[in-house]
Amino acid sequence: MKDLLRANYNLDVESIIKVSPKTYRIQANGQPFLLKNNQNPDVENIIKRLEMLNIDTFVIPIKNVDDEYIISYEDDYYALYPYFEDDNTLNKDIRIRFYIKSLAFLHTQSSFKINGTDGYFSETLDYLEDRIKDVNELLLARIRRVERESYHSPSDWFFLVNYEKFNNAIKESKKHLKNLEDTLSESEGNLCLTYRNFDYSHIIVKRQKIVSIDKMSIAPSIYDLFFLFDESISNKLDSSYYLKEYLQVHPLNKYEIEELLTFLFIPKVKRMKDESSDIDILLKALNYLNQVEKASQILIDDTIFNNNLLLFLFFILNSKIYKIIDRTNNILINVFFIKKAWINWYINKSGKLL
Repeated sequence: MKDLLRANYNLDVESIIKVSPKTYRIQANGQPFLLKNNQNPDVENIIKRLEMLNIDTFVIPIKNVDDEYIISYEDDYYALYPYFEDDNTLNKDIRIRFYIKSLAFLHTQSSFKINGTDGYFSETLDYLEDRIKDVNELLLARIRRVERESYHSPSDWFFLVNYEKFNNAIKESKKHLKNLEDTLSESEGNLCLTYRNFDYSHIIVKRQKIVSIDKMSIAPSIYDLFFLFDESISNKLDSSYYLKEYLQVHPLNKYEIEELLTFLFIPKVKRMKDESSDIDILLKALNYLNQVEKASQILIDDTIFNNNLLLFLFFILNSKIYKIIDRTNNILINVFFIKKAWINWYINKSGKLL
C-alpha cells in the first residue's frame, strides 16, 4: 500500500493505522490523511458535480497524479482524503444545526428539475403504496389477534390502548399519498445532491466541514431529512426545531411536503418476541409519531403561509396598481415586467396553475 500511495500521490508514507474495516489513517510527508475503501467507483461523477458547484463544506478526495479522485488497487477502489480533527466536547445540538443548514445549502445549490410524470416517481409511488399496505396488514393482524384472544399480555394491552394512534397515522399516510399523486400529475419534480450518511463523527464544526461523502447521490432532497426522525435524534432532541432551520434555507415544494409526510406517517412498528423489547418498540414508535405530528404542523403551516403570500402577490400584480413607488430611491418600478416572473415562481412553488 505504501508503493500505491507513493505512485499515485507522491507521498512518503511514515505509518498506516487501520481505524475501521474500510478506513486507514495515513501519516505521510508530515501530514495526516485518511484512505477510504470506496465500494462505488461511480461516486467520482458526484464528486465532480460537487466540485463544479464550488461547495467546499463537503470534503472531496485529493486528486492523484493522473488528476483522478478514485484509484483502483487489487480489484478494489480507494480515495484519499485530508484528515480533520474536531472538538469532541461540542454538544450534539451544535453539530446538528451546522449539519442541517449545510444540507439545505447543498440541496438549494444542486437542485434541478425533472418531469413529474417520470418513471422515477411512479416507482416511488408504488413503493409507498406497498409499504403502507404492509404496515397496515401488520397492525390489522395484531389487533385482530388481541381482540380474539382472552389473555392479553402487557404489551398486547399497550398496543390495544394505542392502536387508534397507529391506525390514524396509516390514514394520514394514505391521505398524503393521494395528495402526492395529484400533485405530481400537475408539476415538475426536483432532484439534487443528497448526503445520506449522517453520523455525529462526520460533522467537523471546528473546521466547518462534513466528511465521508461516500454515499452521496442524486435523489429527492427529503431523503436527507429522514435522519431527523431516527430514534437517536428524536428521542433526545426536538426534530421539528431543526426542520424549521432547514426550511428557512431550503423551502420544500408542495409535492415534496406530501412525499415526506407520506413516508413519515408510516408507523415504525414490529412484533418482538419478549415483552420488554416489544413494549420498548411500541414506546419508540409512539414517540416517533409525536415528532412526526409536530413536523407535519410545521410543514403545513409553511405551505399555507407561502401559498397565501403568493396569492396576495398575484392579486396585487393583477389589480389596477401597475406601479410601485420605491420611496428610498424615488424609482418607479413597472410591475408589468415582473408579473410573469412572479406567476412562474408561484407555479413552480405550489405545483398549481393559477
